[in-house]
Amino acid sequence: MKVLYIASPGLGGANISLALLIKRLEEKGIEAKVIVANKEYLSFFRRYNISVDFVPVKFTTWPAYCSWYEKISFIPRLIVKLCYTYAISFMQLRRKVKQFKPDLIHTNVSCFSVGHLVANSLSIPHVYHVREYGDLDFGWNLYPSFKGYSKRLQSTYSIAITKDIAKHFSLKPPKNRVIYNGISDGEINQDDYYTKGFLYVGYITENKGFSELVRAYCQYVANGGNTKLYVAGSGEENYLNKEKDYIDCHNCAENVIFLGQCTNVNQIMASAKAIIVCSKNEGFGRITAEAMFNKCLVIGRNTGGTKEQFDNGVELSGGEIGIRYLKEEELSKSLTAVDMMLEEEKDAIKKRALKTVTELYTLDKCAGNVLHFYEEILNNHVN
Repeated sequence: MKVLYIASPGLGGANISLALLIKRLEEKGIEAKVIVANKEYLSFFRRYNISVDFVPVKFTTWPAYCSWYEKISFIPRLIVKLCYTYAISFMQLRRKVKQFKPDLIHTNVSCFSVGHLVANSLSIPHVYHVREYGDLDFGWNLYPSFKGYSKRLQSTYSIAITKDIAKHFSLKPPKNRVIYNGISDGEINQDDYYTKGFLYVGYITENKGFSELVRAYCQYVANGGNTKLYVAGSGEENYLNKEKDYIDCHNCAENVIFLGQCTNVNQIMASAKAIIVCSKNEGFGRITAEAMFNKCLVIGRNTGGTKEQFDNGVELSGGEIGIRYLKEEELSKSLTAVDMMLEEEKDAIKKRALKTVTELYTLDKCAGNVLHFYEEILNNHVN
């Protein structure tokens, strides 16, 4: 079976999930080729020895219109985007597809529609991998409307990474499957340098709940807490400076350590006291599952994919697999509660969490479910 994949627009968890999925599917006999929307991302897939090519794909969303400049340039930017999607991207991708001759096209994110258009033009089955809410988590202006965006996803096959995302877009069987991401579960060696601090991992932005974490942490320190907070990731400079100023003003500069982009995140997780997953609308929460694989206690906002993972854990193991919170004050109290927990209590939660992720989120389980879905699609297409 030959599958052409259209990668996500960035180098975050979605493309890590895609690369790991493809490698496992290749072991099962899939011949894969990836199309990236930015030439900078070619090297990422080449590191995994995955065949990759470039087509300049644009989001299928309305252009942003927050600032005065974005408002007055809205129409020209919309025209450019539509020309790209329906002319340049469509023609270039169609040419690549005809050269590769895939049995199926798999778009790794819901905001790219050109793969769907090309698939329809060549009578090839198409699958969307719906990894995001779009409006709730990234603030996208969905095109042409939320209803129209949802109908596009419903009109073809789709894989939603959580039940909540499937519900958000009214994606239902038989054309939809809920398949959780597969997480790499290799052995991790602890790094003694990071000695039991709190940890934040990911892009540093308001949408990921980082501002709330900073305020909750400063309150925790004001109440006598002394566990340091390590921040692994990058963000926009102006936003980072604003948050660092807040940290300085509350006398927490020595307590918050910004590590920048890290290549040894698994090792840092394995030695952390707890990881804080504070995204307001997390699609799946790859960091949550990876932390649990690394036997790291998770403090997570009780919404979206994080809540779904916690709920799955309760159903599967009979107890909580992390510490839930909803509001800033609850997060601050949760940090204090972790400081006061006995090791036996933390170990019991970690044990249940590990049981949950090893049963639900392995790469083999994910790849097997995806392959089975492909086979169903192709059988239906032939019939």
